[in-house]
Amino acid sequence: MYSNATAENLFHSALDDIKNKSYQKAELKLKEAHFKSPRRESIIINLSSVLIQIKKFEEADKILNEAIKIFPKNTDLLLNKAFLLITKKEIINAIELLIRIIKIDPKISSAYYKLASCYVKTGDNEEAIKNFERCFNLSPDNISLSNIIFYLNFSKNYSDNRYIDLLNKFRFFLPKLNKIKIQDFNFKDKKKLNIGFVSADLRSEHPVGNGLYDFFINIKEYFNLFGYYNASENEDTDNFKKIFSQWENILEVKDIDVINLIKEQQIDVLVDLSGHSSGNRLNIFAHKAAPVQISWCGYLNSTGITEIDYIIGDPYVTPQKNQSKYTEKIIQMPKIWSCFSVPKYSDINIKNETPAIKNKYITFGSFNQISKLNDDVIQLWSKILKENLNAKLFLKNSNFQEPYITKKILKAFNKNSISEEKIIIEGHEPNKKIFLESYNKIDIALDPFPYSGCSTSFECAFMGVPILTMKGNNFLSRCGFSINANLDMNEWTAKDNIDYYEKACKFSQNIKNLNLIRKNLHTKAINSYLFDSKNFSKDFAKIMISLVKNKNK
Repeated sequence: MYSNATAENLFHSALDDIKNKSYQKAELKLKEAHFKSPRRESIIINLSSVLIQIKKFEEADKILNEAIKIFPKNTDLLLNKAFLLITKKEIINAIELLIRIIKIDPKISSAYYKLASCYVKTGDNEEAIKNFERCFNLSPDNISLSNIIFYLNFSKNYSDNRYIDLLNKFRFFLPKLNKIKIQDFNFKDKKKLNIGFVSADLRSEHPVGNGLYDFFINIKEYFNLFGYYNASENEDTDNFKKIFSQWENILEVKDIDVINLIKEQQIDVLVDLSGHSSGNRLNIFAHKAAPVQISWCGYLNSTGITEIDYIIGDPYVTPQKNQSKYTEKIIQMPKIWSCFSVPKYSDINIKNETPAIKNKYITFGSFNQISKLNDDVIQLWSKILKENLNAKLFLKNSNFQEPYITKKILKAFNKNSISEEKIIIEGHEPNKKIFLESYNKIDIALDPFPYSGCSTSFECAFMGVPILTMKGNNFLSRCGFSINANLDMNEWTAKDNIDYYEKACKFSQNIKNLNLIRKNLHTKAINSYLFDSKNFSKDFAKIMISLVKNKNK
C-alpha cells in the first residue's frame, strides 16, 4: 500500500494519525516504515505503543523483546515494555523493569510515576508516595501532587500538618486558564434549582455510584440534575444517564469549555464527587464554575480548593471543632454524611444466626481494599487472632484476584506469627448478590485504620454484621464511628489500638451476644437513616436551597 513512501514520510504521517487517535492507520504505516528501516528506534517505540493501544499485546511483546536485545539501554523501549507488563497485570515484573530503567537513567519522571502506580496496585502505599514524590521533584505538576495527597490518606504516617502543606502547594500547580475567555454568570428564573455533579464514578460497579443511586432517584424530585461525567461510558453508566435531566461526558473536554458549559446551563450548585481521586476535575472548581460549590462523598478529606465553599459531613465525621482541618466550611447533615442504596435483591439470603454457632469458632472479616491494610492494621489484627486461638480472618476483595497480592498479605501475617491456615482469602465476585451473601460467613467485621471502611461498612450493617471500628481524628478515619452511632452501636467504636484489641477479645468471647446482635442488626440498619435515601434527600435539598438563598442575599 505504501511501497513508494519512504520510512521517514510514513513515520511522520503515522505520528499525525496517532494525534488524531487513528491507531489502525498508524499501525499500518509504522509496520511498513519498520520493514523499510528495521533498526530505527523511534519507529519501534511508536509501533509498540500503537500495538499496546489497540490491544495487540503479543505482537507488541515480540517487537519489544527483539528491539530490547539490540538496544538494551533504550529507556523509551523499556518504558513501553513496562507499560505492556502493567497492562497485562504482570505488576511484579513491571516493578523489576522500572527499577532497572531508573538505574539506567534516574532522571526519568515517568518511570517513577509508573513505579508508584505499580506500588498502588500492590498496596505498598509508602513506596507509592515516595515514588510519586520523586516524579514530582523531577517534573512538578498537579497530577503527581494530587496522587501524593490522595495516597497520604491511606498512610500510617498521615499527619494533618503534612496534608495541609501539600494542599497549600497543590493549587500553585493547577493549570492557569485565561479568565477573559471564561463567561460570567447569567441566571434566569426557573422553577427548580439546577444542581450539577462532577464525577468519574457514576456507575454501579463503583462504590460511589453504587452507594448514591437511590439518592439520585430521590433528589431529582427537588432539583434539575446535571451530570458531568469524566470517564468512558458503558451499559453500566446508562442507568445513571436516565436519572439526570442533562448528562454531559466531559472526558475529552477542556477545563475552560466545561466551565463555560456549566455556566451556560446555569448551575446553581456544583458538587464534586472525586476530590483528589482518579479522574478528578478540580481545576473546574478552582475557577469557580458555579456560585455554590461543594465537596461531598467521593473524597473524605479537604480538597484544598478554597473556591469550593463547603464540605458535607455530619456531627460524627466532621465535628465543628475540626474546622481548621478543612479549607471548605463544614456543613453537617443531621445524622450521617451520606445514605446508601438498598441492594435490590428480593431473594438475598441474610442469615440471622452468627456463623460461630455452627462453626464453633469466631470468623473476623474485612472486605476492604488492600491499600487500607497497612502494617499497623495487620499487626493489630494478628494480635487479636493470637488471643483467639481457633479464630479465622476472612479477607475478600477484587485485589486478591492477583496471586502476588495474596502472597504478600499472607507473608505479612506470617511475619506476625499468623499461619496461612488462619487466613481465608477470596478475590473478585462479579455477582453482587453472591458477594453480599459472603458477609454471612463473618461474625465480626474488623474496620481498618486510619482509612476506615465506607461502602463495606454500610454493606456490613445491611447484612447484619457488627463492625468494630476505631475513632480517628479526621473525616476518613471516623466513618465507622458515624455508622455505629447511627445504629446505636457506640460500644463497637474503639478510642485507640488498646481499646480496639480489648473490644475484639471481649466481643469474640460472647457468642450468645453476637447472635442476639445478628438477629436484630439488619432490621435496625434498614430502618435507620443509613438506608433512608428519601428522607436523606429531603434534608439534603433543604440544605442546598438554604445555601443558594444565603448566597443570593
